Amino acid sequence: MIISVSPLDNLGNRMIEFMTALTLGRLVGEQVNYNCDLPEWGLSFDRELHDRLLNDAAGTLVISDKDATSILDMVALIRASAKRNVVFEGYFQRLDLFYAPDFYRRDIFPAGPADDVAFSDDEIVINVRSGDILNGVSWYPLVPVGFYRALVENTGLNPVFLGQLDDCAYVRAIRGAFPGARTIPSAGGTADFNRLRRARRICIAVSTFSWLAAWLSDAAEIHYPLLGFLHPACFRAGMHGLGGIDLAPADDPRYRFHLLPVLRGEPEQEYLDFTGRIDPVSKEVPRSLVRMLKSNTPILPRSLPDVAFDEAWYLKRYIDAAWEIGEGWYHDAAHHYAEVGRLRGYLPHQPSYQPRSANVALRRPARQSSLSPWSIGRTIEEDAGRAVDGDRDKDMAFHTGEDDQPWWMVDLGQVCDIECIDIYNRRGVDVVRKRVCPFAIELSDDGEVWAEVARTKERFDFGCETGRSPPWQWVGNFGHAARFVRVRVLKNPEFLHLAAVEVYGRKIGT
Repeated sequence: MIISVSPLDNLGNRMIEFMTALTLGRLVGEQVNYNCDLPEWGLSFDRELHDRLLNDAAGTLVISDKDATSILDMVALIRASAKRNVVFEGYFQRLDLFYAPDFYRRDIFPAGPADDVAFSDDEIVINVRSGDILNGVSWYPLVPVGFYRALVENTGLNPVFLGQLDDCAYVRAIRGAFPGARTIPSAGGTADFNRLRRARRICIAVSTFSWLAAWLSDAAEIHYPLLGFLHPACFRAGMHGLGGIDLAPADDPRYRFHLLPVLRGEPEQEYLDFTGRIDPVSKEVPRSLVRMLKSNTPILPRSLPDVAFDEAWYLKRYIDAAWEIGEGWYHDAAHHYAEVGRLRGYLPHQPSYQPRSANVALRRPARQSSLSPWSIGRTIEEDAGRAVDGDRDKDMAFHTGEDDQPWWMVDLGQVCDIECIDIYNRRGVDVVRKRVCPFAIELSDDGEVWAEVARTKERFDFGCETGRSPPWQWVGNFGHAARFVRVRVLKNPEFLHLAAVEVYGRKIGT
């Protein structure tokens, strides 16, 4: 029998695909010849033979990682087909498809000769991947620099950075965080692979190359960031082939696991800015949690939202959701939103218009028609000012009494050209949230004469606990000048209570 392995891109992927083909060949129970593109390990690939097998539908069975969930299923496919040859296609990134690492270390991928690079017992070798993922590859995020800071601080080891260290913002951030650290630029795939597997203490990157070098090593300690495709909950069974991805060796005593929030790869500087604001960005977790994450069963039963949903935006906007999904409570971002996000007043997607200007209402003086027993502020000014304090995620900012057409207003300090106004509703039950509608937006130069620029329909629901829509937004597009902005309820009598008001614009004359 011939098993021809379709060539993939990088070294780690090609090795893992061959490892699965080798497992399959040994279980079939007959003589197998392998056609595989691994010149680094003395294996050659005959393209003409591969194409000939692909064109022989009568004699060749094509097995993809999308075709079967286990290695025994693959064996059964071969025996049932009675075909003499197999073409292997896919990534097959699952531990249950491999033998133990000792088998590959000794007989298949023996360590190369040592070079002049050596590591001491008090050093941790941190493999850096940058290069092709700097522009943002969704499930191949950069390992945050803050993670490395915590790792070095908690282990007390001296960091050695090895790998793709060409000049870029990410590498400059690493060098800036560890100015005295030893760095070893890449010497090519094979050399880096052998160097990494000789280290006694390793921290891997989000990379099959990095993962496999550590797995095949004799390291005493391997630090594994549960991040991107390395997190077993990111590609569960049924995704990326029916078996999903699972490379987390929860029962291997060499490994120490570090949980990060669910992060998606983004363009380099945007990702650095975002992850730099997350504190802490990681936490070490026990093997029991990793086993649970590998079980493919979230703690809570899955449900889905009934609205348009933007997963990437949601994960970045609500970092607590990214943590809770990473911890295994929810299947994915849509499940999180359906179960708890909408109850917290989270939005399923970003508002349609993204302002380019600053929030000119931030911390400006504000007033309202009255106080109530439910007001949090002790004075009208203090209660009203909570709507412009920069915190839009509170349950409620202010609460007027039951007035005829209650109102709230803010003084921008000088006349501004208004780009847009965002209003975040309070949280609570339906009847409470909908008290505000219908309402009008009014502008004034002097606080005396008002001009209405927008009004809503009655019983309109927005930016609230149920999360059915984004915050209410009026876009003026720099076509309206005003110093004062007022929200007025168009009902008698009624209460007015909101969570936040943001006015984006620019001061005229600046």
